[in-house]
Amino acid sequence: MLTIEQGMIRPGETFLIANYAADHANSRLATVPDLVDASLSLPNSKLQLALYNGSPEFGGQLMDIADDGKGAPLAGDSAQKRSMERIDIWGDGRMESSWHTAETAYGWDPDSPEMGTPGLVPSHINPPTPIRPTAIQSTNWATIKAK
Repeated sequence: MLTIEQGMIRPGETFLIANYAADHANSRLATVPDLVDASLSLPNSKLQLALYNGSPEFGGQLMDIADDGKGAPLAGDSAQKRSMERIDIWGDGRMESSWHTAETAYGWDPDSPEMGTPGLVPSHINPPTPIRPTAIQSTNWATIKAK
């Protein structure tokens, strides 16, 4: 399990984890990663990604998941270097309908063959509606019923 020591992901934002910094010779990223960890390896099969708001061992709550229950990617194409992209931010990350195979390329070096949007919210996703407080006015229900 990879533990991110410090960070915050707000609704509708991203957190990019990469093996190399964007300016490293082995990197094709044009986007600066939020976390670089050269020991991290993400296979194209037998992988479950789960996001917790703290350590699960100490009561951290599961916030999101990307898995079909068997560890198979729900979209993407490793042979064509096309990423799995979330298309339904509020949808269930265990459902294929929440994902699609990348069709655009932003956030990569110009000569890179990869498709996807590392560190960026794909343009086809509408930003989530900001969660705003609902104003509630105090009402005397006994008075309303008496009328």
